Amino acid sequence: AQDGVLVYRLQGAVENNQTG
Repeated sequence: AQDGVLVYRLQGAVENNQTG
């Protein structure tokens, strides 16, 4: 996910795991 920071806050780094 491109919005890794937002996803980190929302889902707890689920999508963010892809971008880092």
